[in-house]
Amino acid sequence: PSLLVGLFAIAVLGKIGIVGGQSWFGLPAFDPIMPAVQFAYPWMAGIVVWALKPRLPKRPWIYWAFGTAFFAAALLHYQLTPWTPLIEVLGTFAWCSVTLAVLHMRVPLFGRCPALALPIYLGLWPTIQTVLYVAPSLPTAALIFISLSIAIVLAYGVWFTLRGVFK
Repeated sequence: PSLLVGLFAIAVLGKIGIVGGQSWFGLPAFDPIMPAVQFAYPWMAGIVVWALKPRLPKRPWIYWAFGTAFFAAALLHYQLTPWTPLIEVLGTFAWCSVTLAVLHMRVPLFGRCPALALPIYLGLWPTIQTVLYVAPSLPTAALIFISLSIAIVLAYGVWFTLRGVFK
């Protein structure tokens, strides 16, 4: 897990450094690698959470607290300073924390759902890259909706296939 945490930290710093360098200092865009920079740190966040899952707290209130803190930090940063990539990173952390809180709540529907976290985490980033390559002019909301829908269908397919193989 420490290697994954290190790669996650590198992805976050890379996002802040490259995107910040472009907006603050007018550095040239690294077009071929920009999608990787944009989506690598959330993807690594999912991998780190999956790898550390047995060690993470099981109480939802902890994640609600972290989500609120990250959201407040992003909002404060947005209100008091010019835009930086750190706002996006903090917002992503807030969303991830709230998602973890919901996943740790005792909702009867979740008990019947297959464990799709790993296939979705592993499949979402390549799916986003593929959709972005095929339709580069998609609005952000459409990109997220289409990519997430495809990734969930693929995750169910992987789960269904592996369930039949390992019965």
